[in-house]
Amino acid sequence: MRTTTMLLILTLVVACRSTPVRPNTPSGGAVEAVAHDYWEEDLRHDPLWASAVGDHRYDDRLPDLAPAEHERHLAALRALAARAQGIETSELDGESATTVRVLLTSIATQVATEVCHRELWSIDQLGGPQEALGEMSTDNPARAQSDVDHLAARYRTSGNLIDAHIANLRAGLSLGLVAARINVERVVKQLDGLVATPAEQSTFVDQALPAAWTSEQKKAARETLAAAVRETVLPTLTRYRDFLTTDLLPRARAQPGVAGLANGTACYQALIVYHTGSTLTPEQIHALGLEELGSIEKEMATLAHAAGGPDDIRSFAHALAARTDQYVKSESALLEANRALLARAQARLPRVFGRLPKRPIEVKAIESFRAGDAPAAYYYGAPDDGSRPAYYYVNTLHYERRPLFNAAALAFHESVPGHHLQIAIAQDLALPDFRRQEGQTAFVEGWALYAERLADDLGLYQTPAERFGMLNFQAWRACRLVVDTGLHALGWSREETVTFLRMHTALPDQEIQNEVDRYIADPAQALAYKLGQREILRLRAEAKGALGDRFDLRAFHDRLLEHGAVPMQVATKTMETWIAAEAAIAR
Repeated sequence: MRTTTMLLILTLVVACRSTPVRPNTPSGGAVEAVAHDYWEEDLRHDPLWASAVGDHRYDDRLPDLAPAEHERHLAALRALAARAQGIETSELDGESATTVRVLLTSIATQVATEVCHRELWSIDQLGGPQEALGEMSTDNPARAQSDVDHLAARYRTSGNLIDAHIANLRAGLSLGLVAARINVERVVKQLDGLVATPAEQSTFVDQALPAAWTSEQKKAARETLAAAVRETVLPTLTRYRDFLTTDLLPRARAQPGVAGLANGTACYQALIVYHTGSTLTPEQIHALGLEELGSIEKEMATLAHAAGGPDDIRSFAHALAARTDQYVKSESALLEANRALLARAQARLPRVFGRLPKRPIEVKAIESFRAGDAPAAYYYGAPDDGSRPAYYYVNTLHYERRPLFNAAALAFHESVPGHHLQIAIAQDLALPDFRRQEGQTAFVEGWALYAERLADDLGLYQTPAERFGMLNFQAWRACRLVVDTGLHALGWSREETVTFLRMHTALPDQEIQNEVDRYIADPAQALAYKLGQREILRLRAEAKGALGDRFDLRAFHDRLLEHGAVPMQVATKTMETWIAAEAAIAR
């Protein structure tokens, strides 16, 4: 899993070049060699991803979306899988054998999603090319003039990116493959805002420049970027908007789920396996979600009663939402409140973690051009080059409508002990690069959801309102099992999905609308949170049962996280092996 949906809807490549030796490049041995080559293929395939992780060899390049390149990349993945399959794992140490299993699982699940042909129809307000172009100023930090030149070069080739994307979408239309209408409408609205903003004031030019530069240097840099944006990016995005409005929107899917596509059933099942590793059917996951939701809502009712509020959880939630002390009075106040939550959590980490993240994290507001479609918050990892910290992005749009009782669980999910702790630890492990930087959605998001509950163990929720917010978020993730399968397998409408979330969560309505449209754009991703959390909790219970008084939560966490964000089936195998070894010592 990566942080951008671009990898799912675009096929990316750059021309091969000789690879310099880097500190994290494995060397020697068949496992190290195939892991290294897989990572290099990944970076060449996606130069935007390379920049995001701090590898700047391809900073002047954008993806090649041609169908021929798509096929070349698939062939490269299959060749790498064949090499990995030829390695005799019985002769390897545990970590090397794990690398082979992770590599084979990653490639197999990626290739299996080809049944979806997403490059021919996916339109995404959170991970489409318009979002990728807007993020590039963050991923191309200016340390020298060459960095500004590289970013300008990317902007000047943006026409090739968008035109190839349009050609793929036209091919999809000819096959009856097209995005859901709501996603197209959201992207058109984004594009309207982007093209209406003068180049000099746009997000594309909003790049941090070295403090040591003179005012003349900074002015020249911004003029270089603004010229590229004015001459290429804005006309390109205008062309994309016009295509979506004139050609694609009239033919967009009225049915939001992928079941509306000819290959929708097989596509959805492949995406379930890709994101979660689970072989459960959509119907089984739907039933599991309803069961989980019922259990969590009983907890919520108990808390509401103990807090002296209304007896039913809906009334309690409405009463909380009506309290003026649950809202801030400015964007800066919302950011400060989240900084305080981050500091609160960081102080408690040593109680249950022996290994702590070394990379810094900062709280940052989501940029205005994406805030209207973005979730309440998200995490953006720090690159290897140390050019910037990790970011806990907070959506400050309509800050006056974002209740603080949800803020604590959200902060602990996205920062620590959630995403930042797990991802930053993984990035600094002595593992092959692809294992340090990538991972299955179920592990990454399952861990972050587990972290919300773990924060309760650490006493991080200081009021009944914050604990209710945590349970509200647990219920929300259980709802995702219900509504995602409802949308993509059981024929639910967008309206049915919105209504279900209104009935079973205390999320603001704007967040509900954004969430539903996110699930429509990215089928099965939302299933990973609760399915991953359930497996982590099961492993913890198994370890506690096997080890009894010898169970050490700090040791459990350190063992689970020391392998990176491996597929859940691999995590299960490695942890059960560790539990058995620890139990044998106890005997």
